Amino acid sequence: CIGSRILNALTEYLMQELARADVLHAAFVLRRSLQRSIGWHDDPLAAVRQLEGIGPALAQKLHSASAGSLEALATQAPSRIELVCGKASPFGSQCVRAARSLLAKAPLIVADVGEITQLGEPVPLVVRLVRRSDHDQPSGSGSQPSTHGGYGTAWLLLVSDHQQTVLLIRRLAEYQLDQQHELSFEITVPPESARAALTATLVHAKLFGLDSTITIGMPFATETVAAST
Repeated sequence: CIGSRILNALTEYLMQELARADVLHAAFVLRRSLQRSIGWHDDPLAAVRQLEGIGPALAQKLHSASAGSLEALATQAPSRIELVCGKASPFGSQCVRAARSLLAKAPLIVADVGEITQLGEPVPLVVRLVRRSDHDQPSGSGSQPSTHGGYGTAWLLLVSDHQQTVLLIRRLAEYQLDQQHELSFEITVPPESARAALTATLVHAKLFGLDSTITIGMPFATETVAAST
């Protein structure tokens, strides 16, 4: 659609210009919402609606039964899913496998902050994306959505400071995370950015329910610096 093409161009422009991190993040998730057409980024039903066989009605039933997220769905007994949705076996097992398969795609964000001796020094930082081990990649049939190949942009990694200044931006293909247990990115945080905690955000380009954000504490950071709005 025209809106999606406009957002594609806008997102590429913002990446090239290193716009504010919050603006870039908003453009990225809005583009995903328009491309998938199953809900907005803050829609609590969007994550389960992307699974095959789950439409708006079944998604609402799962949500009402406290199983409306991928994490909750992955831990449900298949028989309970079938009871809630009014479906026969193996529908429940397929839903559980699909949810676990998607969650296994999402790496953990880990930050290693280097040491400094005094306030005002640049801070060495390593941000790592580590393949998850708490959700096994299931074998066999499932109902997970396609990620449309492994070579296009699948993930966007953003590291920003309290003023939304982008310190690191990386576009990652699916195969990069599939083939390696861990990816590492080194950053030298300038003193003005190290005055308060940083934020690292990982966003999937096509899939809902996999985004994650962590706060990275800085040595000697002052709590008097307010986050920019």
